[in-house]
Amino acid sequence: MPNLIVGLVLALGVIIDANAIAGNTCAQMVCAPDDEGYMDINRITGCLFTSSTCWGDGSRLLSCMMCSDGYTETEKTATIPCSGGTMRYTACQEDCTGCTNCTSDTSWSAGNTGYEKK
Repeated sequence: MPNLIVGLVLALGVIIDANAIAGNTCAQMVCAPDDEGYMDINRITGCLFTSSTCWGDGSRLLSCMMCSDGYTETEKTATIPCSGGTMRYTACQEDCTGCTNCTSDTSWSAGNTGYEKK
């Protein structure tokens, strides 16, 4: 059985390499086991576990499988650089606790003089 698994992994690697050689840089593929060397399309903060989708151009889209305490799962859409198409993924949005007039904005913006808010 272990030999069969190793054979399947090697065969998958040959298929992926064949796509790259054929110039199909936008082919969606299984990410490398170590997930090293990819250009991340997105960043996810507050995530405990991620899954990833990779393309032949070396780009990778992360999706959160489980958010940390204090974060809520939210669906977002990212643009895939090689095709210009879009794909949905799950991100983590920081919960707003202990504040008043709280918004769900996850990006930094200007607050009072000398301060930024999120």
